[in-house]
Amino acid sequence: MKAMTLLAVGLFTVVYKNVKMDYFYRLFYTALVSLIFFSCGKNEDLAILDNKIQQYYPLELGQQRYYAVDSITYDFDGNTSSIRIDTHQYFQKELVNTVIQFTNAIWYVVEISTSESLDGDYLDHSIVLERIEDNQRLLVKKGNLTFIPLVSYISLYDEWDGTAMFNKSAVEIFIEGEKIKPYENWNYQFIEILETVKIDQNTYNNVWRINQIDTSSINTTDNGGNPIQVKPEQQLFYNLANEWYAPGRGLIKKEEIQLISICASSSVNEYIDFCDTTTIFENAEQGYIYRKKLLKFE
Repeated sequence: MKAMTLLAVGLFTVVYKNVKMDYFYRLFYTALVSLIFFSCGKNEDLAILDNKIQQYYPLELGQQRYYAVDSITYDFDGNTSSIRIDTHQYFQKELVNTVIQFTNAIWYVVEISTSESLDGDYLDHSIVLERIEDNQRLLVKKGNLTFIPLVSYISLYDEWDGTAMFNKSAVEIFIEGEKIKPYENWNYQFIEILETVKIDQNTYNNVWRINQIDTSSINTTDNGGNPIQVKPEQQLFYNLANEWYAPGRGLIKKEEIQLISICASSSVNEYIDFCDTTTIFENAEQGYIYRKKLLKFE
C-alpha cells in the first residue's frame, strides 16, 4: 500500500510539473493515479482493522460489570448408574478496583464477587489482573494462567495463540472429581463481526465474536449408504468456546462447553437405546457448560 501510494505521488508530480506534456498524456496519467488510489480502498471483510482494542475492551478504575452466569456440571453416579446434572445460576460483579505494579508492569486489579440476586450482597471475592500491553494486546491473568483474549490490528479470520503464555496441555481442572484439560486444543480466531446482538433488554452493535474451539458437524452415511449429518450435540465429544465483545462495554457474552458422552464408554451397550434417543446435553457423563452474559455496565 505504501509503495503504491509513493508511486502514485511520483506520477502525480510528473504530470503536473512537466507543463510541456500534451493534454492526452496528462489525462492518461491522471486516470492512472486515480486508479491506483482506488485500488488501495478498504475491503470491509479482509482489510486490517484499526487498533480498536481500547474501544472493545475499555479499562478504567471504578468500572463495574454485572453478569448473569449459568454453570452446569455433569457426573456419572456409579451407585445409581445414572447421570447427575447440577445447575447453578448466580450473578457476578466485576469491579476494576485499583492498580498494582507486578512483573515490572502496571496491572488493573479486577475484583470478582458473586450473589444469588442482581441487587443482593456480593460475596466470595477473588481477583483477576488485566492490562493492555503496549496498546497491542489484552492480557488477563487468572491465577497462574495469563490469557491473551484480544490483539490489535486483526482482520476477520485471523488467528493467534491466546494461550501462548502457559502450557495449555498441562493445565487440568477438576469437575465433579474428574480431570479435564479445557484449553488443550484452544486456538483463538476472530470469527465474525455481528451488526447487532441483543441480550435481554440491551442491544449492542458491531460486536466481535472470538472463537477458541469449535466442534463441527460430520458428514457421513448411514447403514443404508444414505448421506447424513451428525451435528455437534449428537457426537461423543463436544468442545466449544466463544466470547463476544462490544464497543465501549468489553466482554458482553461468554460460552464454554466441554462434554464427554457416556456413549463413548466401553460399556456403551448398556445405554444404546439411551444414546440413540438423546443428545450430549442429556447423556454427557463428564464435563461442564459455562455461560455468562452482561446485564449492567456502570
